[in-house]
Amino acid sequence: MLGLEWREYSESDYQHWAAGLHGQPNKNEVFVPTSGGGLRVKENEVLSTEDVKKMLAAFLENRGRPTEFAWRDKTADFRRD
Repeated sequence: MLGLEWREYSESDYQHWAAGLHGQPNKNEVFVPTSGGGLRVKENEVLSTEDVKKMLAAFLENRGRPTEFAWRDKTADFRRD
């Protein structure tokens, strides 16, 4: 079970996104175990190794977030306003 988040910076601001799969249920949360415990993510945000490889390649090649994935804006979760 893998998940991927992507942060985009512009001057003094940023947006933070969670990657998911189009056309998959996204109402319920699932638990993804980690070495330090785990995370709760939307069910469509559980990704395969191949999905993550595609997104990492896009990042490394500076192509931006791939549109073949659904992106949930999580920026508000990180704001301290």
